Amino acid sequence: MARVPSSSVLVAVLHWGLGHATRSIPVIEALLARGAAVCIAGSASSGRLLQKRFPALPYYELPDYGIRYPGKTGMTLAMIRNLPSIYRAIRREKELVANIVAERKVELIISDNRYGARHECCKNILLTHQLTPLLPAGSRFLSNAFLKKFNDLIKSFDTCWIPDTADRFYSGKLSETRVPHNDIRFTGPLSRFAAQTGQSHQHIEGWLAVISGPEPQRSLFEKAVRKAARQAGEKLCIVAGRPGEHIQGNGNVSIHAHLEDKELARLILSAPKVVMRSGYSSIMDLYTLGKRALLVPTPGQTEQEYLAEMHSAKGHFIRMRQDHLDLKRAEALLANCLPMPESYRGTLLDDALAEVLAELQLTEELIPKRQPLQTDFRPEK
Repeated sequence: MARVPSSSVLVAVLHWGLGHATRSIPVIEALLARGAAVCIAGSASSGRLLQKRFPALPYYELPDYGIRYPGKTGMTLAMIRNLPSIYRAIRREKELVANIVAERKVELIISDNRYGARHECCKNILLTHQLTPLLPAGSRFLSNAFLKKFNDLIKSFDTCWIPDTADRFYSGKLSETRVPHNDIRFTGPLSRFAAQTGQSHQHIEGWLAVISGPEPQRSLFEKAVRKAARQAGEKLCIVAGRPGEHIQGNGNVSIHAHLEDKELARLILSAPKVVMRSGYSSIMDLYTLGKRALLVPTPGQTEQEYLAEMHSAKGHFIRMRQDHLDLKRAEALLANCLPMPESYRGTLLDDALAEVLAELQLTEELIPKRQPLQTDFRPEK
């Protein structure tokens, strides 16, 4: 293993459900495999998940962005309400990251959608699949101002890593950009299940529901799935996405608060029917496992609605609205889905990490500097 100096790599993840944490797991694992000195930072259940997954690594708590999806009010109003807490969290985040940089001699920061997790003395990498967020219809009058501010935040990072391939198979138009960025690189899809195969020792009957996302929609989704299973007379196994909690099922419902990656992967593989949110990390996980599923976008969440529509159009998944769940109909539709494509097995992430670690001399590897990708820029129409 290459010699590594005492300086560190900080991996900071956003808490917006568990997806940003789970897709950062292969990044952290790849860094550790290269001998990098890694510290991690996060908040709430995402932070607890990483702490449990990497108990030997130094962990720092960052402010939560306070993002909540609306229960019944419109997404536009909810976004406006969220903005003050998000900006306060970013300012506080920058202060805390500066302390971590000084304490741990950090030279490289990889931030999964945490826009305050950067420092002028470091190489700053933003990990995101969203270069052009899809705004709700009711807020499009704000789109120009919002996108300008959003792109200013992205351009404050040295490099942007997109967890997708260059054909944008997974992210579609979400990762397209209309303004030039400093440097854009594709890392391939990132899934914590990349090395997981095999079947579970458990036998699942009926549906497996993997519940995720911020409150209150996380609980509303669980409630909707329970109701749909009851109406269909189906057994239901729930993975609740609540690490560290103790919860119990009843009747035809069995429940796990949280499962380790290996067992969750095997449970998904062994389940005859799976229902999940259409979050980006969830979709990468399903393709990695080669598992067809019913996708249920969070109501009013334009990104998830777009991803559910795009990937169901490919023929590998089906989608339904949360307020129109029909598991009997979904079972019939799933049977007609196309076979899943062969999962990605490329080395884009390894290549990207090797390059940046060599550039900062955090390993002894010498790799020629790659030219910035130019084909991602699309001029304003």
